[in-house]
Amino acid sequence: MRLDESLQFDGNFWLPGSPDQKRGGTLTISDDGSAKLKLHDRFSNALHEYMDRLAYSPGEAIPPTRILGQVEKQGSVTLDHCFTSSASINLGGISPVSYFVGRVICKIHLDTDEELQLNEFEFTLHGLDEWIGESGFQIDSSFSPDQKTTWIHYQVPDDVLLTTYDDIKVEFTYGWWIPGRDMVQTEASIRQEAKVWLTSNTSRPIDDFISTAIRVRDFISLGAGDTLPFTSLTGYSDKLNRKLDANTSHKTPLATYFDDGRRKRRDHSEIPQFMPFSFAALKDEPSKYINEWLDIYGKHTGVMSAYFNTIGDPEVTTANRYISIFRAIESLHRETSDETKMKGPEWNDLKSRIRKKFEDDKDLATFLIAAAGSRNSLSARERLIRVFEMTLKPEVDEGSLSDVCSELVKIRNDLAHIAGTQFAEYVISRKVRVKSDGLDAVLRIWLMKMIGFDDEMVSAALERATEIRRKVHVFFAPEESSSV
Repeated sequence: MRLDESLQFDGNFWLPGSPDQKRGGTLTISDDGSAKLKLHDRFSNALHEYMDRLAYSPGEAIPPTRILGQVEKQGSVTLDHCFTSSASINLGGISPVSYFVGRVICKIHLDTDEELQLNEFEFTLHGLDEWIGESGFQIDSSFSPDQKTTWIHYQVPDDVLLTTYDDIKVEFTYGWWIPGRDMVQTEASIRQEAKVWLTSNTSRPIDDFISTAIRVRDFISLGAGDTLPFTSLTGYSDKLNRKLDANTSHKTPLATYFDDGRRKRRDHSEIPQFMPFSFAALKDEPSKYINEWLDIYGKHTGVMSAYFNTIGDPEVTTANRYISIFRAIESLHRETSDETKMKGPEWNDLKSRIRKKFEDDKDLATFLIAAAGSRNSLSARERLIRVFEMTLKPEVDEGSLSDVCSELVKIRNDLAHIAGTQFAEYVISRKVRVKSDGLDAVLRIWLMKMIGFDDEMVSAALERATEIRRKVHVFFAPEESSSV
């Protein structure tokens, strides 16, 4: 998550089931969404009782727990997945110095094992308005004949239903407001902010909504050509709504904060001007592409999330970035392709012959079939070749393509031995950064094709995002043109 500034709240905190053991403290939420709790005093005997239940002994890391609080401005808060890596022993008992907080949920208290159930969830992203490309402002303003009065025309854009996936409705909606109302107003402005709104007809755990939000966020990140961080996440529960009259009710916003690992890599507020595809590029069938994306992401969550987390972290070293992108391509191909070196009948015949030869030792037969199966899988080089063929359709002979992929595998193998070390000369000599950018570009094109982009749409994306096209050329360009 990316906030404009850090937040700090003073208040009282206690463990679930021990409201009489309140202790003063300060909750700090950093601008990246991470949170920390500092207590002014120990938790008294309640912490002893909690540690006894967990068979905790001094000197060990305290297991994560849930902490409740009442703080200024926000009121009730639930702090999830709290832990401290160290604790000091005082004469009065154990006194934690501070807690690291995994997630902060405002406006609610949850019991120890209670799961937060929601009906609606909204979130905003850095750069979402630019990616959607929809504005309610008119280009020109109207002036009165005497030039002393002007009208600024603004019409809130209509909501856009994107899709319904896993019984969660996904749509774009808009909020707008006029910032500031000073006693003497010398400047006027209207701000529009696009939001993604998730709705379920039945109550769902908050993690269901966050999981869907992450998948939608990464789809928009693919189109924007950048890894977009969350800027706000808010949930709503029908159980917490307060009825105002027969037809209306007041929704209680449950603001949620956590560190999603994304960093805004640039200081300016815009996303790249030459994005691969905008919302308009999805034409009249956005649900087709978004549904396919959500489905692919759900089947390959580990690969997809690891990839986006890697390219979204500016602190990842060049070597580790290369290894992570290479692993993402290799793993995604392994999970989406059933191709083997031996065809089905040939492979089945080999297994039959092994079983027949070692029919008196079934365990050995099983072991040999497993060993043969591992050798029957495509190698990393062969998987790269398949992805390059599907993605780029390069006009190069098979030998050149094999040589390029062999070089990429060699770089991966060499880097695996030095990852995390400081071999700057090696990284530069191998041009790892350039090759890493090229692999990243190949994977982005492949993902677009996987969700249904035809050749025309991919070509249009590369015409807009010329940087992607330039990066893939490094594999077949002369060595001197791909220098770091």
